[in-house]
Amino acid sequence: MISSLRQLKNGLKVEFRREMDVVSSAIHNGGLGKRKGFFVMYVDKNYSGNAYEDLNEFANRNKLENYVGFMTAAWNVYFHKSRYVEAYATVGLDNLCIPGEPCSGDIGTVNIFLVLNVNLSSAGLVNALSTAMETKAYVLTYMLNAPSTTSDACGIAAFLGYDDFAGSATEIGREIGLAIRNVLERGVREYLKGVNPS
Repeated sequence: MISSLRQLKNGLKVEFRREMDVVSSAIHNGGLGKRKGFFVMYVDKNYSGNAYEDLNEFANRNKLENYVGFMTAAWNVYFHKSRYVEAYATVGLDNLCIPGEPCSGDIGTVNIFLVLNVNLSSAGLVNALSTAMETKAYVLTYMLNAPSTTSDACGIAAFLGYDDFAGSATEIGREIGLAIRNVLERGVREYLKGVNPS
């Protein structure tokens, strides 16, 4: 394992064994850079606060300097490990949306964070992010007839290297696809059963 999960009060953190390069769409420490891990802050389904301020305060309180931060009202986390991929996801689906059509403003987010035991360039990280989002869209469209919620976020961590390719035809791309299918399909099934309703 190159990452470890620890539960926190009202959240969790995934710590990397050593600092990794990350690309992420998360609003707390998102973008591209070297990071120590990911964290998730749990909120109530009726949350209406300032996400920037609240994530920053949560990070400071839990000493999560240089972590990428996500927020969710879905308190179940799904995990899958393969040879090169450690995949984590939270699955909230109350505001599914088809791009270009009117969408609700309800709370509901799919957060995906992958820790890859491979060496990728910056372009390779973006390619891995693209593969992850393609897979998420496939799973949600196949199972729920919509590719996303209005607030989905993703993060990809890998060791800096020179490999520019992580698409679905590559070995790492196939592992990314299988890992995301595993965690999301479980999350969607539990959501449909009412186990994870947020």
